[in-house]
Amino acid sequence: DCLLFGAESVYRGFFGVNRGSSIKVRRISMDQISKTIGLKRADLIVLAHLLGCDYCTGIDGIGPKRAFELIQQVKGSDPSSALESIVALSNNPESKYYSWLKGKITQNFTDSRVTQAFLNPIVTPLKACDLNWGKFDCERLEQFMAINAKWSREKTKRFLQDLLKNNRR
Repeated sequence: DCLLFGAESVYRGFFGVNRGSSIKVRRISMDQISKTIGLKRADLIVLAHLLGCDYCTGIDGIGPKRAFELIQQVKGSDPSSALESIVALSNNPESKYYSWLKGKITQNFTDSRVTQAFLNPIVTPLKACDLNWGKFDCERLEQFMAINAKWSREKTKRFLQDLLKNNRR
């Protein structure tokens, strides 16, 4: 959801271990998504409506493949217009997508509150927070992870090496 709320990047894999001994923290950026699969933030918001998310149920029978195809059909519109276009496709027996959508779109599918929540999230301005960034304390993080996540010091060190290496890109 972070990208839909306007984040430019999301980091994944902080607490997962790939099948090897190295922890792989991945950075996913809107720029990368746009270049790789051609989707913008507005398209991802439509994708959330189609597949479902924390704020809407999605459309039964629509998975990532079909959702991507539908987005390509309505692409270029703002999310609200794209959703209305999908509703129109569901009501058009001549549409290739009619059988996928007929009778499956719920009343709240085009609920503008969901779209507006993504486009205009309520956030606390950074100035209002009392944040003091200090030097990164590896020793304290090693202790914290040993106590709370039962990680060895070596595992935490490998994690930090991978994380810091990925952040330098």
